[in-house]
Amino acid sequence: MAEKITTISPSTNKPIVERNGPTDAEFQQIPKTAHQAFLKYRQTSLADRKQIVAKALQNITARQDELAREITEQMGRPIGYPLKEVNTAVSRCEYLLKIADKAFEDTPGEPQEGFNRYVRKVPLGPVLILFPWNYPYLTLVNSLIPALLSGNSVILKPSPQTPLIAERMQEVPVQAGLDKDVIQVLRCGDFSEIEQLVQAP
Repeated sequence: MAEKITTISPSTNKPIVERNGPTDAEFQQIPKTAHQAFLKYRQTSLADRKQIVAKALQNITARQDELAREITEQMGRPIGYPLKEVNTAVSRCEYLLKIADKAFEDTPGEPQEGFNRYVRKVPLGPVLILFPWNYPYLTLVNSLIPALLSGNSVILKPSPQTPLIAERMQEVPVQAGLDKDVIQVLRCGDFSEIEQLVQAP
């Protein structure tokens, strides 16, 4: 493994980001780390998770110009569009925060004498998110924020064209108080590695 992944700017046709993929040992450790992080993170309260996400959104807003510029550099989109994307992604996340308490309430089941029947939503384990290069923040937050609010750990697999988005969405929640192992970034270009990860115990 340990391949080098290079992002070429479509604007300049020059390399702008280079990252090394994981070694075999590092790759094998990813699902183990994700599981251990999940066992710890699932014990946190929804209120604590919401607080982390809310603070992360403040950090994103404070860095919106930088994040938009990185999108432009990686995919060649005119700067006005990435800025709108970042702002829209934040608004979407704020809505998810707003409905979180209601969304995670127990759902009553069919009444039955002698029983209290309900459906409870609980964290299930590490979530693998593969997200594309086009509208990377918008497509990512649709899965990332619900996963974090649910108490799951996350493995992010970005497009090789926009690797910095995954790195930013890993570092910003950590700066907001999230344990560093709850979100991991998988840098790879071979789909067989994804298959191996999905099949990991």
